[in-house]
Amino acid sequence: SIASGAESNATCSPCFAGTYNNQYGQTSCTACAEGTFQDEEGQTSCNACPTGTYADKLGLEQCLQCRSGTYQPESGRSNCTNCESGT
Repeated sequence: SIASGAESNATCSPCFAGTYNNQYGQTSCTACAEGTFQDEEGQTSCNACPTGTYADKLGLEQCLQCRSGTYQPESGRSNCTNCESGT
């Protein structure tokens, strides 16, 4: 029997979107790093943000589009670069 207030370990729960777990027996999930995202539950890795987007926080479910006047020519970045004058 399980003591009152104790948690049953009858099942494993998938990691939420924005997190991942890549090890057997790990008791918690890890937030996706800046520059990456994960839009699905139960994943073993995060994806690099595609060009034109960025992720400036941990644990994002989707990357953010660079705002007008900025750009990002590389994938997996945490910010966008200001456009030069005349462009």
